Amino acid sequence: SGVGGAGSHASCRECLVAMVDAAVGSGACDAIRCPVAGCRVPLSARLISQICSASCYSRWERMRKEQLLSQLPGLCYCPRCDPASPDYRPRSTLKHALCSFFAAGGWRR
Repeated sequence: SGVGGAGSHASCRECLVAMVDAAVGSGACDAIRCPVAGCRVPLSARLISQICSASCYSRWERMRKEQLLSQLPGLCYCPRCDPASPDYRPRSTLKHALCSFFAAGGWRR
């Protein structure tokens, strides 16, 4: 069965799913583009969410956000603000306006 790809191109659903799964599996979330030769327009988040599994979309969305945030100058990762980090500290336990991890230069490691 076909799926409307980027723009007005139609593509095989199974092929698009395989392409998205492969890109997400390899960490190349920005490589998810229209497979039509000469087009290469990025597939929309809406289309990606419609064709792939919820877990695949969730991984793609997380990777895409990380990629976009990494491109912002002056922004750095703080493990104390990341719930997935073993160094996580809820905001309510941070007593200072500036995270002590950041203030102590821990981000330079």
